[in-house]
Amino acid sequence: MAKSAMSAKSRSLMKCCTAVGVFLVAIGSRVGNAQRPIELTVAAGPVFVQSTSARDQPVGIDLRGGIGWRLPGTELGLRGEAGYTSLARADLGSESASANVSSVTLAGVFAPRRTRSPLRPYIISGPGVYFLNLSSGSTTHFGVHGGAGVLFEGLDLLWFLELRVHHITGLHSTTWIPATVGLRF
Repeated sequence: MAKSAMSAKSRSLMKCCTAVGVFLVAIGSRVGNAQRPIELTVAAGPVFVQSTSARDQPVGIDLRGGIGWRLPGTELGLRGEAGYTSLARADLGSESASANVSSVTLAGVFAPRRTRSPLRPYIISGPGVYFLNLSSGSTTHFGVHGGAGVLFEGLDLLWFLELRVHHITGLHSTTWIPATVGLRF
């Protein structure tokens, strides 16, 4: 019963995020190429956990939305994000369990100036507050995240592929790695 309720919550959240994404695509098809200091981002993708086995499959899904500010004329920016991660299996200290993680993160972004390449790499890193929901209860943790991505244009929109590592500390410390695809407006 609890598993089907979790699945219903996940499906409902996915529908909401999809609707927001479709709305942003509809209103922003030409906005993606604009050079403005304020940016909106939406992203989703599979999640992997840190493991010694190369045969491990994705164990969940990661959904994110954010607002960013690029310092005009520089390669630096800040991005605040809200995220939801559903983990079917997470190693939480001495136990392994399923978990849902809501997060609020702040990240510094460094994106070197554009070259002749259609791909624009960047790195991202920062702190966050993570709300871990387990069957035994909820806890709040501080953590860090960091990774790299690449921006590219396609279908008149600005897309990105990103790989990050999230690590939370405390009694239920754990690490997960989302691989997301997203849009930037």
